[in-house]
Amino acid sequence: MKIIENFYSSLLCLTLIGYAYLNKGFAYIGITPFYIDSLIFVTAFLVLILRPRCLRLITDPTVALLFLFIIWGAARTFPFVETYGIDTLRDSVIWSWGVVALAVAHLVRQGLPLHAIASWYGKTMGWFVVWIPVAFLIYITMGDMLLRWPWGPEGGVPIVVFKGGDVGVQLAGILAFILVMTPVMPNSRPMLPTWITLPCWLVSVLVAASINRGGFLALLIASSFACYCARLQRVAASGLVIGLFVLLSAFGSAFDILPEYKRGDRVISVEQMYTNIQSIFSDVDNYGGTGTKHWRLEWWDSIIAYTFDGDYFWTGKGFGVNLADDDGFQVTADKSLRSPHNGHLTILARMGVPGFSVWILFLLTLLYRLWKRYKKWKHLGEDFQAGACIWVMTFLGAALINATFDVYIEGPMGGIWFWSVAGLAIGLINQRPVANGSVRYPMRMNPDARPTNANSFRISR
Repeated sequence: MKIIENFYSSLLCLTLIGYAYLNKGFAYIGITPFYIDSLIFVTAFLVLILRPRCLRLITDPTVALLFLFIIWGAARTFPFVETYGIDTLRDSVIWSWGVVALAVAHLVRQGLPLHAIASWYGKTMGWFVVWIPVAFLIYITMGDMLLRWPWGPEGGVPIVVFKGGDVGVQLAGILAFILVMTPVMPNSRPMLPTWITLPCWLVSVLVAASINRGGFLALLIASSFACYCARLQRVAASGLVIGLFVLLSAFGSAFDILPEYKRGDRVISVEQMYTNIQSIFSDVDNYGGTGTKHWRLEWWDSIIAYTFDGDYFWTGKGFGVNLADDDGFQVTADKSLRSPHNGHLTILARMGVPGFSVWILFLLTLLYRLWKRYKKWKHLGEDFQAGACIWVMTFLGAALINATFDVYIEGPMGGIWFWSVAGLAIGLINQRPVANGSVRYPMRMNPDARPTNANSFRISR
């Protein structure tokens, strides 16, 4: 059993890095129609079924809601497998990847050290802000010359794919880590100093915000939350660097000395970022994104109408049916569009109002209890655990906002990350603070036997 848990931990760490750095280019590793996310699902399922006592997790109200969400999702999936085949299974990952969260929560409860998780994240994702400008340049300059996975759609998927919304979520998590985690990890040196990390972070923000409005909105709101919860001195230092960057950008924009790259009707520039911000709240003349916004709103109105006020109130349309075709909003020639660029409304359309209600209750319960746990840790003076709560809440908030405007949790690049962090959140909630501020591990764990090596992911018993 320990071998399976250690294998799952290592595999999950590898895939999270791959999804973050290569995006869809990593997701298509495998044999059609089963890719690396299928292996993640199978190993997570094995971790759970080979350790029956993990079912004790169901006594937690958040986990109980997640179980109910998974059960209802299964009920709306299996009847359609015979009709739609593999499409049913691929659409159902929006709920089935919940087992990833349960497996992660189980490992954290079993003693997977938070310091090891934070150290791994800092050392692997610390380079992400440097990689993003490089990945973007590779993506736009090499184009069709990039190696491709031939079994992917549209003639093959490049091994490096750049997606602005996904980048925005990761950047929010990285900023939160810098603000609330690095100050309370004195024995863990960051891979890059802050004076390098923040400028690279800002350049990455400019690129991501120019391409994707939803990802930028997620980044903006989640980062503001992290800044609110962070230490004042850290925020002031970060604000100084950000302010200097904004002034230099404004100066360069005014005198037209900044480089630009045009992609479709959008330009990677400061002006484009301002345009994207404006287009979130109002229509912008001669801007293609306005038409996309109206198309999405019409589709979302249609879903709300046939669920809350229509025939699909209780059941939704189920998994397997192509929602774009069935709802009359298909815009691709190969009919590859299947979901309405809103993960929450995808759940509503496929699982009906009952499934949607359980989903919202699960999210609200998770975030509320995580905030309460943060307040408890803060009161006990445990800055590391309190910072971990804020870091996790920031990432989850950014992911959920981005999922409102993009196909994010429906794909492994965002879905595996979201459910992994949700599992970490459940684990944090179930770590019991005691009077002296230490952590009480459930299920007869000995606190004195916890691993002390922050670089080790071995499971302790």
